[in-house]
Amino acid sequence: MADQPVNQFQLEQLGIDVMQEEGYKGEGIFIAVFDSGFEGVNVSAPFADLFSENRINQTKNFVTNESNVYISDDHGTEVLSVMAAHASDSYLGGAYKANYFLYLTEDVSSEYRIEEYNWTFAAEQADSAGIDVINSSLGYTEFDDPSMDYQTTDLNGNTAIVTQAARKAIDKGMLVVVSAGNEGSSSWKFITPPSDAEGVLAVGSVTSSGTLSGFSSKGPTSDNRVKPDVVALGSGVSVIKASGSTGTTSGTSVASPLVTSLAAGVLQAYPYLTVTEIYDAIITTGSQAKTPDNSFGYGIPNFKAIRNYIDSLQDAPLISVYPNPVTGLSFSIALKELDDAPVVITIYDSRGSKVAESSIQINWLNNPLEYDISLFASGLYYVKVQSGNNVSTIKIAKL
Repeated sequence: MADQPVNQFQLEQLGIDVMQEEGYKGEGIFIAVFDSGFEGVNVSAPFADLFSENRINQTKNFVTNESNVYISDDHGTEVLSVMAAHASDSYLGGAYKANYFLYLTEDVSSEYRIEEYNWTFAAEQADSAGIDVINSSLGYTEFDDPSMDYQTTDLNGNTAIVTQAARKAIDKGMLVVVSAGNEGSSSWKFITPPSDAEGVLAVGSVTSSGTLSGFSSKGPTSDNRVKPDVVALGSGVSVIKASGSTGTTSGTSVASPLVTSLAAGVLQAYPYLTVTEIYDAIITTGSQAKTPDNSFGYGIPNFKAIRNYIDSLQDAPLISVYPNPVTGLSFSIALKELDDAPVVITIYDSRGSKVAESSIQINWLNNPLEYDISLFASGLYYVKVQSGNNVSTIKIAKL
């Protein structure tokens, strides 16, 4: 049995391993990465497939107005690796078969508003290129000229230049995924633009145990919207360094590309969905979607939960039981709508006698629910399912 890739956990946490097993590795999806430099990407073995398969579709350095982006910094290298690196079975990027557009927008030598305009120009370029998803692990609050600084009151989704650009990108049909910021332990504390934009997937950071990383920026926005939107592993994330070696790093910068990878797989599986529908599916099925807060947002997203939710939106009854007749050891119960209360499942035999009853909490991860009837004799049964105010009784046959 082959060893697991070193980044297996960060994939499993979001169900990206399941996504890849089902054949969704980003094929045909266009991802633009806005960052500060991609040193080593053009010469490191874990990125070689991108070049041999012609999947680096465009590079643009908006700082120097040239095409070379493999300079200046390795921050973008590590961010890209989370999505795109592939080193046999030792490292698997979350969407390692996608097409990538590398845009250098951040000048690491200084911090001025011009970088927000670089971001805007990159978004315009991405729109022209037909980009599906933008990943930006950048945020703007303080500048070398203090008169340019933003205040927390500016986190209203409309003020920061980069926030306005992100909102425009969404309106143009691109899904925008950004790091929420690493200000959780600083005096600023809050998210950083453009993560305050409505409809942007702002990604916070959790540890391997699911607790919030101390540095992860918090919400809400100044107009009291929940932020971040979701969280992913950002503490001790496995990355590929500029040298091509494997290492670890921490920050919401590396949590963001994990969610971008997930979104790419969802887009590949459901290419007919709009940006808004993809965004809604991701936050609606997060691990704490019922009780979102300004630390974890809607929680940790998961491919299986998202898939179950999207599939439930197809034309189907509120409660389904299948297959019927049952030829195996179990049947499935699918709910079109979920209630906070446990679902009560009662099974009666053909004479109306109760033979089983269960009270089960169903969420988007276990919906459809597999119900074991391996100990039941062959024959006719009535399955009564009560979910909130929805009740259905369905006759099934076990062969």
